[in-house]
Amino acid sequence: MPPGATAVTHRGLVRKHNEDAVLIACAGRLLVCADGLGGQPAGEEAAAIAIAHVTRALEPHLDARAPRAGERAWRERLRRALLGASEAIVEASEGVPGRRGMATTLIVAAITARRAYVGHVGDVRGYLRSKAGFVRLTDDHSLVYDRFRAGELDLEEARAHPERNVVTQALGVPEGLSPATTACRLARGDLLLLCSDGYWETATEDGLSHSLDEALAASNDLDRVAQALLARALDSGAADNVSIVIYRH
Repeated sequence: MPPGATAVTHRGLVRKHNEDAVLIACAGRLLVCADGLGGQPAGEEAAAIAIAHVTRALEPHLDARAPRAGERAWRERLRRALLGASEAIVEASEGVPGRRGMATTLIVAAITARRAYVGHVGDVRGYLRSKAGFVRLTDDHSLVYDRFRAGELDLEEARAHPERNVVTQALGVPEGLSPATTACRLARGDLLLLCSDGYWETATEDGLSHSLDEALAASNDLDRVAQALLARALDSGAADNVSIVIYRH
């Protein structure tokens, strides 16, 4: 299977606007998915500002001439990039009534020869599909996920909870901001899937895994795989904006 990356975004079946944004840069080695906060002004602008800042911060480190770095250095780069993106959003909103309070969630993955380094804020998610199975790489920054981890809710209760979309961290809301970072090994053929909550909310994680396996069985073309996942989400009723980024090592 050839390496590569692709992305797709859609406003979904209910929203009038798409406040998500996706980006693939550095020949597929920098992947970003942002979800502008609904209910806040200028969510799509916040997402665009965050993606632009994160890209500028990380692109130089993915240049072929850049010195190699280990996990600690990459995690710090991701953390600083996300904190800087939050500051950029705050600065862009100052004195502009239509932008006051704008914010976004975001997940970014930087790919090296054998590893993926992932940073995120909010309830955007990252998944890894490898020979070992389909695993989630991120923990949501949300009220409901905090209650799930505390044992107050089970998975089914969390999925149906009326406050499941309330995030506890977002870029542009600097109070208490603490970006999460992680790293994973990549082998040939492994896939990374980054997505907004508008995608992962359309199915259980077993359902997402099954959809991905079906799409890959039908085609090796990542563009077709992404379109198949989007179609499945829309068939499931996708009420929110839907964004999917896929990378194959």
